[in-house]
Amino acid sequence: MRTVTIRLSGEDFSTAIVGMRDWLEKHRCEPTSYRYDQNDETVVMSVDFADHLQAKAFAKRFGGKTGDKLRSPVNGHAASSAGPAKTASGITPLQDPNSLHRDPAVEGV
Repeated sequence: MRTVTIRLSGEDFSTAIVGMRDWLEKHRCEPTSYRYDQNDETVVMSVDFADHLQAKAFAKRFGGKTGDKLRSPVNGHAASSAGPAKTASGITPLQDPNSLHRDPAVEGV
């Protein structure tokens, strides 16, 4: 399984979700799962794919990073690194993963 991790500003999140959904439908890609963590300013999305080529294409389109599904040794949640400065969709991912706070509503997802 491949996980794509994308960092977005909170204000870009709803627009990004619509673009991602449209892209997934157009390319007939079906993620096995997805989750996100957010605080007031940052959203980190993790999208899992069974097909590594789909994961790679999705990451390229939305400025994410791909990798095997990794678990943090501290809290057991998916982990990856930040994306590039600008995505193909024009959304600027945030670069500081230390500014994130876990959302208790999505714990264990």
